[in-house]
Amino acid sequence: MKIRTTLTLQYAGLTAAVFFVFVMAVYYVSEHSRSNAFFRNLQSEAITKAHLFLKDQVDAKTMQSIYLNNQKFINEVEVAVYTTDFKILYHDALQNDIVKETPEMIKRILKRKNINFYVDEYQAIGLVYPFEGKDYVVTAAAYDGYGYANRDALRNMLILLFIGGLS
Repeated sequence: MKIRTTLTLQYAGLTAAVFFVFVMAVYYVSEHSRSNAFFRNLQSEAITKAHLFLKDQVDAKTMQSIYLNNQKFINEVEVAVYTTDFKILYHDALQNDIVKETPEMIKRILKRKNINFYVDEYQAIGLVYPFEGKDYVVTAAAYDGYGYANRDALRNMLILLFIGGLS
């Protein structure tokens, strides 16, 4: 192989590798931002529902009805409220529970004050929520359908750009 051909192939390979690194960086930064934003939204929704329940502004039956009706149309956040000694006070839908709370999980939430985790494709949080001098443990989980759809569209676009950039 001629030196010119070798150098051309090496340059093309190096350029493709650098381009690939940039494409992957864009994808992972985007996914990290999506995930963090959704965890923040989950926390906000969990605090709102816990506050409404604990303040007796909305009764449990009405909140559960809203959750079950919304679940047919949007990816609704499932929220549960516990005392610090693992007594359940409220749950949106015990029959199809996403987060399987255990005493160990409640202890971990109490120790760390706030945890983020995944249950399959669902994102979930656990947090300590102080209300009128008492602490409560709140868990919430939801599927980020909108975020995942945008992530997949970005991935497909980046793949096309990478292939197009190589040609």
